[in-house]
Amino acid sequence: MDILKLIEHVPDYLYESTEDIVLFSSVKFYRNLEGLNFTPKLTDEQRKEIQKRILEKVLALPMWDKNYNIIESDQAPYELLLILHERGIAGNGTLEQRKSTLLFDNEERYVIRINERDHLTFSIRSSFHNFEESAQESLIYIGLMDKTLGFAYKDGLGYLTTSPRYLGHALNITAMCHIPAIFTLGQIQNFSSILQKYLIVLSGIMDTSMQTYGAFVQLKITSFFDTFDEVKNKMHSAFEEIRDLENQLRNIIVLERPIEVEDRISKSYAILQNAKLLNLAEAFENLSTLRLGVDLGYVKEIHPNFFKEAFLRILPNHVRVFYAVQGDDLTKEAEMRALLIQELLDKYHYAS
Repeated sequence: MDILKLIEHVPDYLYESTEDIVLFSSVKFYRNLEGLNFTPKLTDEQRKEIQKRILEKVLALPMWDKNYNIIESDQAPYELLLILHERGIAGNGTLEQRKSTLLFDNEERYVIRINERDHLTFSIRSSFHNFEESAQESLIYIGLMDKTLGFAYKDGLGYLTTSPRYLGHALNITAMCHIPAIFTLGQIQNFSSILQKYLIVLSGIMDTSMQTYGAFVQLKITSFFDTFDEVKNKMHSAFEEIRDLENQLRNIIVLERPIEVEDRISKSYAILQNAKLLNLAEAFENLSTLRLGVDLGYVKEIHPNFFKEAFLRILPNHVRVFYAVQGDDLTKEAEMRALLIQELLDKYHYAS
């Protein structure tokens, strides 16, 4: 796999998102095969047998259409695994143990991890306006896998996984959103109340251990013993409320604080255009403000696709690998991130 081409590639599920507060969504299932030890207790021979069995069955499903990649973590360059981790394809267990197999399509919409934490983790990612369709698609595929593979299940507990938090239907739904007005006007308490109401928690960017930055936050809801539809409906209802709150606050900004917000947008734009060094937090903070400026019409010359490409490419290992930054040279990383953003601003600039 060409790592540099992978870094430059923006998956379709990001481009397909409308100019809404939700950048993308994901449905993820955790499963183990009936009658076998959990992954931490497997021998190397058992791992290989499970991998062979899963690949044989899942590659027969129509979602791949001969358009897929298989990465053996113990044979892949570590820098490739770091990139896949930041893109949400590889989990922490892949980096730590390097005993898993990753299967994903070229658009990174369908992702299967074999023998990472559970025998199989399956996820589908999509834009939020395709969320209902993708959710139903995920149910069809996980059902087909269950029929051909036979997942471990026990009445009263549900699907058996290595983590007790996934008892029941063993799934979670996540969504990455951008809510700058909530942060700008300090409405965190109202936002938190919505999350508490639906038992939603904050998760790191791309569902990794990375923290959230700026007003880009990823929200996650876990099934516990709720049905799939109940979890899906909770997430959908939560985002309806979050969207309403964000839009109300954006109207307040435009009507009551136009000069203040325009000043912040102009300063962020200037920083991104001229900075010599940008750490990750600075980059996301200023990108968040500039994206608000584009959404509200204060900045008319930047195409929205600028943010979709920048979102992945400014991540630490994407920058380090693409620009061959040595070791933990944070200054060089910050320099290259600033340069990258300025190149992308030029690429996505058009006359107003």
